[in-house]
Amino acid sequence: MASNVHVDDVFEDEITRRYWEWVCAGRKGSERPWDIKPRDPSTYYRGGRKTERKPRQPPTPPAPSFIQRLKAERKANPPPWLVEMRKDREKYREKNRKKIECYRAYNEALRKGTLVRPDKCSVDDENCRGRIEGHHEDYDKPLDVEWLCNFHHRERHG
Repeated sequence: MASNVHVDDVFEDEITRRYWEWVCAGRKGSERPWDIKPRDPSTYYRGGRKTERKPRQPPTPPAPSFIQRLKAERKANPPPWLVEMRKDREKYREKNRKKIECYRAYNEALRKGTLVRPDKCSVDDENCRGRIEGHHEDYDKPLDVEWLCNFHHRERHG
């Protein structure tokens, strides 16, 4: 624009002129309100128009903590006692598969309500104490249970 334009020619009222003087107070002297071009709409948004933005990158996963590194190391190289314990557990499961299946069926029947735990031991004497437990004489019959207190159950197993 031409620099010979007078302020009074651009602004019709005093309030508008004072407002623009206040707005431009921090600008260089060469930038007058009538020299300012309207802003480009692409600058309204940070990073340009929303359609022109770059796709967001997924965040990088945090570095594993000390505990996570320790767990990963232990899983990769378990201590010898843990390897031995797992082998022993597997041997027990292979040897006593029928017993384990019987216990599972017994516990499921208790949970579903097919079997109901009584309040009293089947051996009725003054030594009864502890929780009532189910005792299996034959593991092929998982629901054929004798109800004994903890004391008599341990006594039965000898």
